[in-house]
Amino acid sequence: MEVKGGKENIGYVLLFEAIGTANLLYAINTSASDAGHLQPFAIGLTIFGNICIMGEVSGGHFNPAVTLGVLIAEGRQNFVSNIPYAIAIICAQIVGATAGCLSTMYSQYYLPNKGSFTPLQPGIAALKPNSPNPTLKHGMLQSLWSEMILTCFFVSVILSAKYLNGAKDLFLNALVIGLTLFCCVTIGGDVSGGCYNPAVGLVQIIF
Repeated sequence: MEVKGGKENIGYVLLFEAIGTANLLYAINTSASDAGHLQPFAIGLTIFGNICIMGEVSGGHFNPAVTLGVLIAEGRQNFVSNIPYAIAIICAQIVGATAGCLSTMYSQYYLPNKGSFTPLQPGIAALKPNSPNPTLKHGMLQSLWSEMILTCFFVSVILSAKYLNGAKDLFLNALVIGLTLFCCVTIGGDVSGGCYNPAVGLVQIIF
């Protein structure tokens, strides 16, 4: 929507959004094997890399919440005409998230061994893990509140980079967004699981 020529190259936009979201889900799930200690780093670096590589083509959303924010930020004049475009992007993100989980399952569940497949441990991360501190028992309301506030903060930083005070260098914008997501996951990961992405939440629940 915000990328010049995006609608004329919608195939590339949808492809890159799907690939970027698949990368994100793969990073989320494969980094969970270390009790989640590396997850904030893996997630932040993955978003940073995705935006650097694909941001100029697709806008670098990889998140339906970001797509919705961009749709609103584009203004009333383009709102109605952009709705089908935004829906297509969100669908591509969900498809990409599914592909990321399937890739994780293949790489974590099975290992080629002499022409056969040997079962391994499941590799799909829990959406809301148990807190390592038994005295911190977060309920559903606390989890929802954490997700809402930190998703709002994360999307606000992205929209600011796109429309208000963003750097002219894509690298710097990607770095800021990656660091923001790293901080959000570090702050709220033990409370809600650190989702901040409807595509992640929907697909993780299914798998």
